[in-house]
Amino acid sequence: SSSTARSVAVVVAAFEAEEIQVNDETSADYVEILDGIGLIREEKETAGTIVARMRADAAPFDNVEVRRAVQMAVDNAVVLELGLNGLGSVAENHHVGPMHPEYAKLPAQKVDPVAAKAMLDAAGHGDTEMELISIDGDWRTVTTDAIGGQLRDAGFNIKRTIIPGSSFWNDWTKYPFSTTNWGARPLGVQVYGLAYRSGEAWNESGHTDPEFDAKLTEASGIADADKRR
Repeated sequence: SSSTARSVAVVVAAFEAEEIQVNDETSADYVEILDGIGLIREEKETAGTIVARMRADAAPFDNVEVRRAVQMAVDNAVVLELGLNGLGSVAENHHVGPMHPEYAKLPAQKVDPVAAKAMLDAAGHGDTEMELISIDGDWRTVTTDAIGGQLRDAGFNIKRTIIPGSSFWNDWTKYPFSTTNWGARPLGVQVYGLAYRSGEAWNESGHTDPEFDAKLTEASGIADADKRR
């Protein structure tokens, strides 16, 4: 966005004038610029991410096969490359990452657009329009475009809607299919408690499962990360 460009220009000017020696964060689009003025780049993998979630209580996403088909049609490595210039780690379609102490490595998910479309057809939604919503103006828009493009390539009927930031957050938990940027949390159980526990205010996917809630409560009380994992 223009405001981001202005702020980066101010940072570049401050570095060049030797008014500052360090900044705390550089967006993907401006890493090359700051590399170009001779700065030393430091990197830290965080749990900050984008989540493309479908509300499990909103048609057609109340059908688990539809949700699985959407996942199978999208290659997260492509999403990372197009959305953040490859600057990050590839997501695994669950909201805990290797930086969390209780992270557990799961088998890699299969990316197969042809099989995904067949699964969608079998679920009775081969032609159903899916509206994919994002905020406007930055990496979240581009990332969501990458997801939508792959779904279209797989034969899904995708409508892309971009909502201005001034109004996007008014109903961010309610959109049936949209992307949300999530900040880092130190523990995986913190993320799950905020985003996936039944009835939580930020539970934007509408996930509700008493067994999950019970296990999460138990895990949240375990100090040892290996036992919590």
